[in-house]
Amino acid sequence: MLKKLIVKNFKSLHDCEIEFGKFNVVIGRNASGKSNLVEVFKLLRKIYVERDPFPFLEWWGYNNIVWQGREELPITIGLLFDIEGYEVYFETTFTGVGGGFKILREVLEMKDYFKITYENGFIKIKNDEKAIKKLIEERSAIIENNEIAEKKQVPLCQDTGVPIVFLKIGKNINSSEIMKIIEEIKEGVKRATKEIPLRPNVVHPLTRENFKTNVGLNAPFINIEFDENLDREIEITAFPKGAGSENMSALKMLRPSDGVEGIKKFVLETIADAGGKPCPPIVVGVGIGGTADIALKLAKKALLRDIGERHKDKQVAELEKELLRR
Repeated sequence: MLKKLIVKNFKSLHDCEIEFGKFNVVIGRNASGKSNLVEVFKLLRKIYVERDPFPFLEWWGYNNIVWQGREELPITIGLLFDIEGYEVYFETTFTGVGGGFKILREVLEMKDYFKITYENGFIKIKNDEKAIKKLIEERSAIIENNEIAEKKQVPLCQDTGVPIVFLKIGKNINSSEIMKIIEEIKEGVKRATKEIPLRPNVVHPLTRENFKTNVGLNAPFINIEFDENLDREIEITAFPKGAGSENMSALKMLRPSDGVEGIKKFVLETIADAGGKPCPPIVVGVGIGGTADIALKLAKKALLRDIGERHKDKQVAELEKELLRR
């Protein structure tokens, strides 16, 4: 959570500190600087997300965003975050003298633990050895958890996900056989929940009643497709989707005029907003086209591809590569 914003020499914000809570409302007279506060984050996005080599062009030059148009002054923006109880501070100082863009200084600090400073082409690292040792000890539980999981062959993470199954059916399998396959999949989920064990994540969405089997009305969620390349074969893909990553899902209905740029913008903004909330490593699935339900299903199916495998459509493959470069 963002706790504090520090701004120096950006438009009307000459030397400004603003503290944030869980819910914030900005109130002020016209021309008091409310819009400038929003534009601080817009500029940071251009610099650190879009990697724009000329981030001031939108404002028609550095002289239009630096305080009182004084190009000799650098702009400083600092962000103080509370991340799982740790205070983390990031600060950047930059200039745009002569129509260019140059970062003069960057600071990343975890209070009471370390401070990394980049300035004049050099990186300085300062740390508190006792505090770092304490942090390692606190995190040693994660390492111990890994060892126990491997030794006892139990799930590494307590959230073993919501069971989802992708089922491909051959062309010569009849409806009664399909119904039997579905029932066997449900029985398999029950056994897996009990014997592995898996956490019983599936509950009634309103009453929160939990039968502790991961099976219920429309659960497990089974996606059925027919494959003409299969005869009397079936292909079953089990996909336990963690709720932490599922909570980061996003859907946007774009206008035709938004074009490919609108797709890029939405994907990159969604990833940036999610940050480190989903459990790493983070794999992003994107679905494009169709109605809302189809786009979401395509995004989920994209997660089943091998890491590094590009889409078979050349244009889509190029879009994937470009998004990765961003």
